[in-house]
Amino acid sequence: MRDIHQIIESLTISLEKLAEKHKNALVELNEARSYNNNLKQQLSEQNEKIVELKAKLQANSVLDRTPDENGHEELKQLVMETVAEVDKCLALLNEN
Repeated sequence: MRDIHQIIESLTISLEKLAEKHKNALVELNEARSYNNNLKQQLSEQNEKIVELKAKLQANSVLDRTPDENGHEELKQLVMETVAEVDKCLALLNEN
């Protein structure tokens, strides 16, 4: 009878250890998921920035190919100011 008691006690201790390991694994899993979601958000933001920069680059290359005429510099300045204003708006949206 004593052996059965020891076996049951040993099983109980083993189950408690297993339950604690399971609990720790769940905590680690949740932390990993949270970290993964943060990385996905950063990647999304960087992809958006890449799209913005490509659009700026394309706008600049179009302006640079336009023959010099009266108002060319004014047009280029206007486009740059508009792009800067859009960037400010996007930054404000991203903060909220």
